[in-house]
Amino acid sequence: MEPTKHNAKEKKLLYGIAGLAGISLIILIHEMGHFLFAQLFGVPTPSFSLGFGPPLFAIPIGQTIFKVALLPFGGYVEMDQEALAKLSYLPKMLIVFAGIFFNLIFAYAILLYYAIRNKTTLISTITSTIKPHQTTDQETAQPENTIIGPVGIISMIGKSIAIDPHLYWFILAILSLNMGLFNIIPLPFFDGGKALIYSIEALTGTIIPPTILWLISTLFLAFFMLFIARVTMNDIKRLIGKK
Repeated sequence: MEPTKHNAKEKKLLYGIAGLAGISLIILIHEMGHFLFAQLFGVPTPSFSLGFGPPLFAIPIGQTIFKVALLPFGGYVEMDQEALAKLSYLPKMLIVFAGIFFNLIFAYAILLYYAIRNKTTLISTITSTIKPHQTTDQETAQPENTIIGPVGIISMIGKSIAIDPHLYWFILAILSLNMGLFNIIPLPFFDGGKALIYSIEALTGTIIPPTILWLISTLFLAFFMLFIARVTMNDIKRLIGKK
């Protein structure tokens, strides 16, 4: 029994690493879109962070410090706000939506590849692996009435690679697509919110005071973090309950 338990723990660790690597790749692609377009339009980027919180390590490359931070559920590209403010409306919008474009391109490339090269394999994999678990998942989710959070997403990605690598990349494509679409939401800390602010300023010819933007962003971010904390706790409870 001991070797079996040991192997099971190793597998769970590997699945967790694979899931974390997958979600980090999607975030990296998104932030790389912002970074490259900022560079294209001459906007300095002092830092590029994969994750939030204290940096685990940092590497200076050119004028940018690339960091990997403690909390892996997100990322950001710090931009020179004065240089950004000097740009016209179109370059600003291109920088804002570049992350979304990159997520959609990544998703489309994977789905196109499977459509051309592995369509039969992908369909059979999804059909044979998802359907047997569908009833169980629905029964688990129905009494809990929860939305899957970051921990649940990482767990799902990790388990998919154990089933089939095709399924792993297919799920990454779907998540990348969803991340792109999710960022269109017009809330201050999302790309859609920044685009809305730039559009209002362009239409009215006035600059929204930074204090007001900070208050609105902080308020929405606080509610969003509470929501993420709630669904993360539900994810953990669900995972512990399955052991």
